[in-house]
Amino acid sequence: MDHKPFFTFQAGTSDLQLKASKEAVRVSKANSKRAAPRLTSNTRELAEAQAASRVSLLGGNPADRWQLLSQTELLSQTELQFGQYRGQTLQWLLSQDLGYTATILAGHQGEREGGDVSSTPLMWNKDALLEYAGLFTAVMAAVRRKRAPGTAAEHDQLVGSGVFTAMTYREMYESVEKEPSTYRKWLRQQSVRRPGSQLAQLKEYIDRRDKEMQPVASSAAATSPAVSPSTTSPPKQRRKRKLAVLCMYHVSGVLLCQSGVV
Repeated sequence: MDHKPFFTFQAGTSDLQLKASKEAVRVSKANSKRAAPRLTSNTRELAEAQAASRVSLLGGNPADRWQLLSQTELLSQTELQFGQYRGQTLQWLLSQDLGYTATILAGHQGEREGGDVSSTPLMWNKDALLEYAGLFTAVMAAVRRKRAPGTAAEHDQLVGSGVFTAMTYREMYESVEKEPSTYRKWLRQQSVRRPGSQLAQLKEYIDRRDKEMQPVASSAAATSPAVSPSTTSPPKQRRKRKLAVLCMYHVSGVLLCQSGVV
């Protein structure tokens, strides 16, 4: 059996096409209408058994796990257990939406490099995806571009978790809508406990964009005409204080809520 994905390259280049295929869009829409299954302690065992069954049907030999090719075949037929393409094989994912693949792996590499050594079903599944993607040089080149700070690829990186999962970093930072603005304000106030995590990477992006905007704001203030003080000052109004509750989904699927007076 052929374990390799079907790659599409951008015209006239050696760069892979990162845009989602029509098939990927269809699957994503279908999954958005269904509740995601809960990952349990036997998720990995079931997924590996299903992968072995697929390899057999495709003419491979999953029983000989000492063979490198057999291991690769098993990886290619392992199902994605999370996200908008859950239920599809890793081979399918790399064939249909490399942009999403690169985004997930860029975040996952950051988590592992930041010291996350957890072995949850979710992290196992991401490890399997990284191992499979690592077989293909062009895929890992796309991942590296996603991780490069200050590049167009970083601006287009997806938040990847919670209610803003499909929003890009740029959209999250530049949005004037209430919910993203509240989330940005909350994230700025958080301390990084897990360097490299998805939240830590997003916070790093927001903090860096804030610093880049400071010289612009200072320059604008310096060139503004001076305004003579008025003889009377407007009466001060007491600001009403409200209790705000911010909820988000952690990458593990747990709903976390943050409350505070604003």
